[in-house]
Amino acid sequence: IQVSLGLNAPVRFRPAADPSWTEYRGAMIPPHLEHEFDGTQGVSATIFCEPESEVGRSLLARFGTEAIAGVPEEECAELCRSLRAIYESSAPDAELNGAAQDVLRRLAAAAPRPARPDARIVRAIAEIVRRIDQPVSLTDIADAVHMSAGRLRHLFVAETGIPFRPYVLWLRLQHALEQAIGGASWTEAAHAAAFADSAHLSRTFRRMFGMSPTALDPTQQAASRARLQES
Repeated sequence: IQVSLGLNAPVRFRPAADPSWTEYRGAMIPPHLEHEFDGTQGVSATIFCEPESEVGRSLLARFGTEAIAGVPEEECAELCRSLRAIYESSAPDAELNGAAQDVLRRLAAAAPRPARPDARIVRAIAEIVRRIDQPVSLTDIADAVHMSAGRLRHLFVAETGIPFRPYVLWLRLQHALEQAIGGASWTEAAHAAAFADSAHLSRTFRRMFGMSPTALDPTQQAASRARLQES
């Protein structure tokens, strides 16, 4: 699940099948919805959330699973104010991460408490994470949680909102980014997440997020903080 907030200007989205752009101060994009994003009007925050988590399921219950949904303007204003203040202060990553999680929790708080995810899918995801540094197949994971591959494929989409293979790629990208942020080279990070090389990692990242992983370079983050302080 993607939540985007325009900290000093609106953000724009359009689904893949729609030629027109729509402006939002804040928006939630459900899993597996192909879309384009334009944040060039200002500085924006984009937060990702696992759809099978309690917060994720609450977000989907509140905002829906089929289309981009706008966050109410008055709610956005308060969320953007608090997130912007922490970002401008050059807070450490742990504090930024905590602030992002707080945004998700506050958005989810308005939804009814969701049903618990299927325990078999929870075990399947844990097994994928355990094997994240090696090739993972649907059949392997189905065997590990004592299900047929067909049943796991169907249940996985029902519980997470996306098919098995894109979800595995998503977890691999997370792991690679954690390695790179921790000081590993992009080549080392790619190998740690079972990508063939850094070029394979970069292509997958660009296909999923529309940008290169090097866009997360700390010098670029410092430049965006400066632009935000000037606005």
